[in-house]
Amino acid sequence: NPQLLALINLHQQEFVRLVNEPVSEEELQQSLQRTAEQEQQGPPPPGPNTVQVSESELQQIERLEQLVLPMGLNRRVVLESWLACDRDEQLAANYMLNNLEDLRSNQE
Repeated sequence: NPQLLALINLHQQEFVRLVNEPVSEEELQQSLQRTAEQEQQGPPPPGPNTVQVSESELQQIERLEQLVLPMGLNRRVVLESWLACDRDEQLAANYMLNNLEDLRSNQE
């Protein structure tokens, strides 16, 4: 899931802390209950996201778009992949090319 990977990459230290943090039985049950309630409510409505990029980062994104848009991927996939790969152009390109079919089928 590129969105989850991007979120983890943006908050790596907090993610590692949470993964390593011990959980009591009560906290586990509360978490499971919240998860069940959220699943019943369905996904949150889509909302706009804003990401600040420098001029050189914008050029990276544009080069990635030139590479994969003709292959059927959209800008959202490019941005999510680039962010999930910690803004590394080559890593994002490799990720998208290696997962092309999955990314195509999961586009909105």
